[in-house]
Amino acid sequence: MNHNKKQCGTVVMNPIVPILGAIGLIGFGIFLGISVNSGSGILAYAFCGIFLLLSLFMLLTINQRIDYTSKDFIYRDMFCIKHHYEYAQIKKIKYGKDVVIYVGHRIIFMDSMATNGKKFARIAGQYAPKAEFITDKEKSINNHDSKLFNGNIRNPREFIFIYVLIGLLPVCLSIFFIAITKEVNLSELNKQSAVISSYNFDMHEDSSDRLSIRIDGNEKCFVTWKMSESSEKYADFTEKAAQNKEFDIYYLKADENEGEVRIYQMQCGDTTYISIEDENKDNRETRAVGLICAFVILLVWLLYVAVSTYVMCNAERFPNLIKLFVKPSYIISNKKK
Repeated sequence: MNHNKKQCGTVVMNPIVPILGAIGLIGFGIFLGISVNSGSGILAYAFCGIFLLLSLFMLLTINQRIDYTSKDFIYRDMFCIKHHYEYAQIKKIKYGKDVVIYVGHRIIFMDSMATNGKKFARIAGQYAPKAEFITDKEKSINNHDSKLFNGNIRNPREFIFIYVLIGLLPVCLSIFFIAITKEVNLSELNKQSAVISSYNFDMHEDSSDRLSIRIDGNEKCFVTWKMSESSEKYADFTEKAAQNKEFDIYYLKADENEGEVRIYQMQCGDTTYISIEDENKDNRETRAVGLICAFVILLVWLLYVAVSTYVMCNAERFPNLIKLFVKPSYIISNKKK
């Protein structure tokens, strides 16, 4: 079958989305690793899991493409499954800065950065005479978008979506910090009483010095960062260890089956070398820093949203300033309104 070569081509989707997805997978994968390592609980795991799944879907959009001719087209979805359509199957085409095509039971979205997206939309409109063809101008008349930002911006809901999405990030960051810095109670700890058989300072993979302890009758390696080799407590600890004194070591019940276990409290008689209160104090300080950072980020973002919204609602008063917030292609001039 002969096709008009000028009406044949390929639509390649926006490359930025899968790039952001890859960054998200790496970032939230690291967060998940930190959460698991610190035993942060189901809330932190769920938070990381949701954003990992979202990032994965964003990454998979790299597989999307459309191969079209003047007779039909093939849409390949994010799972590399190909769907063959004829133009007569198209029900609706929304044509503007972005293009949305409704075909069969599927919605195909092509943003402004998709290669050949608008060319394909024009060809589809040409060969699908029964399809409803809606332009930006018609959309602004037929829906409520014209009321958003006083009708000065094309596709205003995109801005609202981005505003909400970015605004949720510091909120999620706060939840993450709360989850990984939760305070630990003695009821959550196991107690191991035994004589210390060996101990030494070693370099952890994060380049920090830690004290590793082994006890009689247990293959676990107990570790802590709460004791300095030059401290008086360490000197007293080594003296009692040499005397074969019995130490009480507390660790998380969740770490029972781990080969390397973090010490949350350690004492010998009336002397406490590592206190659970010190651990909780550090967690509170970390949480406070995290929450303050998240609050500052949210505050700055809300300020940006407020200023940009005001400028977009009063575009005629700020013809130059609005270009700092909106690409010219999104701005609806007074002449067109």
